[in-house]
Amino acid sequence: METQHNALLRVALETQHNALLRVALETQHNALLRVALETQHNALLRVALETQHNALLRVALWGGNSVLQRICRSSHRLRLF
Repeated sequence: METQHNALLRVALETQHNALLRVALETQHNALLRVALETQHNALLRVALETQHNALLRVALWGGNSVLQRICRSSHRLRLF
C-alpha cells in the first residue's frame, strides 16, 4: 500500500513539475518571441520612415520646388531663436 501511494505521489509531483516547467518555458519563449518581433517591427518601421524621409527630402531639394530649394540653400542664414 505504501509503495503504491509513493508511486502515485511521485507521478503526481512529476506531472505537476513538468507542467510548471512547460508553462515557464512557454512563457519565456513567448517573451523572447515578443521581444524579437517588436525589435524587428521597430527596425522595419525605422527603415520605412528613413526611406520616406529621404525620398521627401530628395523631392524637396531636387524635385523642382524652387521655394523649398531656396529655403534649404539659405537655411544657414536663418536665425530661429
